[in-house]
Amino acid sequence: MNLGIRGSACALSLLAVLALAGVVLAADPVSVQADGFNFWDGSGVFVAAGNVTVRWRDTVVTSDSLRYDADAGLLVFEGNVVYVEGDQELAGARLVYDLNAEEAVFHDLDAILYAEGVDGPMYVHGQRVTSTSGHVLIEGGRLTTCQCEEDRPPAYHFAARELEIYPGERLIVRGVTFYEHGVPLLYLPYMTLSLRQDVSHFDLPQIGYSSRTGWYIKTTYNYVLSSGLYGALLMDYFQRLGPGAGVRHTYRHDESGKGTVLVYSVGNESGGVDGSLGWDREWTLDRWRLGTSLSYDVSSGLSGIESEEVRAQVQLEQTTGPGTTRGQLEYRLAVGTDPVERLSGSAALQRSLAGDWQLQMRVEGFEHETPTTLRRWLGYGAELRKAARDYTLTVRVEQQVNPDYKDESKSPTQPWTHVSRLPEVTLETRALAGLDLRAGVARLKEEPAGTAAWRGEARLGVPTRSLRLGGRSVLTASATLLGRAYSTDDRQLSFETRTGLSQQLATPLNLSLQHTYRQVWGSTPFRFDRLSPQSTLTARLSWRSASLTAGASASYNMLTQAWGAATLNATARVAANLSVRAAASYDIEDASWQQVAGAIDWQPADGWIIRVGGQYNVPKESFERVDAQLEMALPGGWKAGLTAIYTVANNTFPRSEVFIAHDADCRVIRLRYDHQREEIWLEYEITAFPSSRVAVGAAQDKLMFESDALSDFLGL
Repeated sequence: MNLGIRGSACALSLLAVLALAGVVLAADPVSVQADGFNFWDGSGVFVAAGNVTVRWRDTVVTSDSLRYDADAGLLVFEGNVVYVEGDQELAGARLVYDLNAEEAVFHDLDAILYAEGVDGPMYVHGQRVTSTSGHVLIEGGRLTTCQCEEDRPPAYHFAARELEIYPGERLIVRGVTFYEHGVPLLYLPYMTLSLRQDVSHFDLPQIGYSSRTGWYIKTTYNYVLSSGLYGALLMDYFQRLGPGAGVRHTYRHDESGKGTVLVYSVGNESGGVDGSLGWDREWTLDRWRLGTSLSYDVSSGLSGIESEEVRAQVQLEQTTGPGTTRGQLEYRLAVGTDPVERLSGSAALQRSLAGDWQLQMRVEGFEHETPTTLRRWLGYGAELRKAARDYTLTVRVEQQVNPDYKDESKSPTQPWTHVSRLPEVTLETRALAGLDLRAGVARLKEEPAGTAAWRGEARLGVPTRSLRLGGRSVLTASATLLGRAYSTDDRQLSFETRTGLSQQLATPLNLSLQHTYRQVWGSTPFRFDRLSPQSTLTARLSWRSASLTAGASASYNMLTQAWGAATLNATARVAANLSVRAAASYDIEDASWQQVAGAIDWQPADGWIIRVGGQYNVPKESFERVDAQLEMALPGGWKAGLTAIYTVANNTFPRSEVFIAHDADCRVIRLRYDHQREEIWLEYEITAFPSSRVAVGAAQDKLMFESDALSDFLGL
């Protein structure tokens, strides 16, 4: 049974099985086998005793006895009751099903359940489980993934006094406790969880420290209303800022969309108050989806408002059979301490038209202004393409923006910022003896130089061809001839080839040569389409066998008559548990080695890993870096290890960690010290739940708390 809502995987599996039980036992035909039967005797009671087996489709129920009271509408299975459907298995002492009330009651339930996201089976126990249409009540519930002997309690388990489930709406847990070897470690008296998808159900308190706020604790209390609407109360306290409080409420979440509002306020260093207001709304109608977001942040001091910021965003998307439409607009305005105004937007349209025509349109723009800088750009494009069997015809209008100009981290001064194609028409075909033929004409304008000209272009290409020369040699080649003519009387012609030869010298040894060549004649009035001559020869020698993989490569620039650095690498498997890796670079021009690196991987025994490596700078005659990793298995399920990277020049450890861990009985307890960050962590993880980690960490100026375990268990 594969359930879509992970948050209620265990409970809803139980609900589905119990609800189906009534249908199964009331359905016809039903096969009942037993050692003995007491048929109808006028009292309306049917009894089967001894090795009772009830089958219906893929469902099997076994018990010591079965009693069916037709007048009362009761089915009673007693003694070693086992209910099996697919991978799910329920076992208990007694199962009672009221056909009139459609209520199933399972006593002393033991279940083996499987759910998405859980590695292996889950073992569930309930003292009394009552299931009706739209409601499940589990009393005295317990869950673990540890399968232990009958006389041995599980290493860990979750226990709840009572679980109340309303499928598709909410789950109410009363008195849930987490036990480790019988010791209660975590207790929550009450919590309500929404069973809707994409809903944040549960948040553990966050405890920490920062230089700005001091010590803090952040708590979130999630609630679900009877109407199914939900939200969270945010209650925080900061040592230097004081209390913070707010609410995040989802006022609509159905087929038409989702709406959320946020209100939050906290003190600040100036003795004033910081406040946030937020609104998010999503509408879904047929194939349209509209999303909006609006937020307002304000910071006040003793003298009044110090800064304000407004953010707004709108997103629109439509998906139809012929294509898609997308649009987005964002605006940000900040005044006061760090003023900035920013507006950006984008839109795209893709449509399939009649006659194999495809239409694509896009536009994107940005303006970012501060008191000292102003940067703006606008890019757009529209393309109409017809892809036929023998040719492709494209008509395009475009303003292409230099990616480096859009990057705010780079200088705004670029060789070119925009190139406009108004218009460009190209035709591509392989109908000419399999050659790639492309011809086009475009009206181009390049900014900021303002250069404008018509450009005619013709490209003739030979796709990569392979020719086997005997049994051990393969020759590959491709070529392109490109000619461009401009209305400025400039001309540019280029010829490019890529030729390769692969020769198998022996069964494990292979030699490959590759030559890349480009010759350019003439000139272009533009900067964006300038081409440079090129002639490079690269040689590679490789060896591949079961015990050794090695390679060497070098390149030579025929135009500058200069060699590039040669590289060598090898990995040798000395034994089943031992391998050696090495790499080196050699400067052919100076006839000198540059860097040499090596590493040894050794597994002396099960659970042991030893890796040691280093990098040596030959010209400086010094080690640059040393790497080490050690993991060792210790008695009693313990293991320890370290990982370290040491740079000799800086006398620092970019990475340095040591740990000791205990891996047994379905979970891992780990103590880890991060030397580079000067942090120590105590971690606890249940192996059946991926990424189910709870960790408490400490550093010089802060205390950290991280938790995935309950979130993973509850499907958050």
